[in-house]
Amino acid sequence: MNIGLFGGSFDPIHHGHLALARAAKERYELGRIYFVPASVPPHKQKQPLSPYFHRYAMVVLATMGEKAFVPSLLEAPGAATGNGPGGRNQPAANYSIDTVQRLKQSLKKID
Repeated sequence: MNIGLFGGSFDPIHHGHLALARAAKERYELGRIYFVPASVPPHKQKQPLSPYFHRYAMVVLATMGEKAFVPSLLEAPGAATGNGPGGRNQPAANYSIDTVQRLKQSLKKID
């Protein structure tokens, strides 16, 4: 199955995100698109963000009408390892390569 990975801060998720995902699904014949809210987006570490699980809940609500859209916890707090910008006990920034590697571990070779 062809799978799409759509990451972002989703603060908030909006119609533009959903329209882009629908277009990608059609264009690339994707069977599933994982919406992955970033716990700590590397480019927004100094900006205030809504709490992760509030943003995740917004993704769940926004995608519930689309069977192929799957809210994902791949970048939930604790999923990434390392220290964040503030040192110890701070969540690490989420980078796409790490997320893709975590996702690949859970997929079949054909995906």
